[in-house]
Amino acid sequence: MIENDRYTYRVTWSEKDEEYIGLCAEFPSLSWLAPTPEAALQGIRHVVADVVADMQANDESVPETDELHKHYSFDYSKAKPNRFADRFSEKAIVVVLDPDVAAVFTTSEAANQALRGLITALGSLAETSDLLEKVKSSSASSQS
Repeated sequence: MIENDRYTYRVTWSEKDEEYIGLCAEFPSLSWLAPTPEAALQGIRHVVADVVADMQANDESVPETDELHKHYSFDYSKAKPNRFADRFSEKAIVVVLDPDVAAVFTTSEAANQALRGLITALGSLAETSDLLEKVKSSSASSQS
């Protein structure tokens, strides 16, 4: 990996490839496909590191990490409060759904309703402090 890597990375879903694609703004010709967003980011970072090392070994000029940043001017004094902040309680958490699950549960309300139904269906398990472990072991045994 590149020490102090400050390149601009982006991970997005590719409908065409049906995988996540990792991209680097400073190297637009490079990309990395992977089944998870994390793997796509790790993959593109490795590719960029390899390309930078190769460019340095061949005395080629390496793109500066801030080449794109000079095109942007941020005036934070004009920033507005986050209009979505009041939708979440202090105890709210964010869960990333896989694409196939997100296709079924298109709103947080739908996902919460299904999860509450699952908790109710589990019955007595929901009243124990180790619910998560029991659900994990139940899920693992049903997949084998």
